[in-house]
Amino acid sequence: MSFGYSVGDAITLVQLAWNTVQGAKQACGEHDELTCELSSLHRVLERLRRELANPDSLLNRADDNRRQELNELGSGCQRILNVINSILTKY
Repeated sequence: MSFGYSVGDAITLVQLAWNTVQGAKQACGEHDELTCELSSLHRVLERLRRELANPDSLLNRADDNRRQELNELGSGCQRILNVINSILTKY
């Protein structure tokens, strides 16, 4: 996996999502819509991390543009999570 989106990238993103979920729980409450949506995103990213760690996964066998697409989507998630996390930390 020397190209595109890596397991390390996914781990970092999952950790950021988890920290943001915890911040939302503290700021908004466990059942707030933001907390629920962030929890869902965290579960999706955790599943992606597991797929990337599996050498037999279709993601690791693909020779099309899936890895590049994952890289772009992961970057977008990271930007949004950073913004939300910084707002939650500030308030």
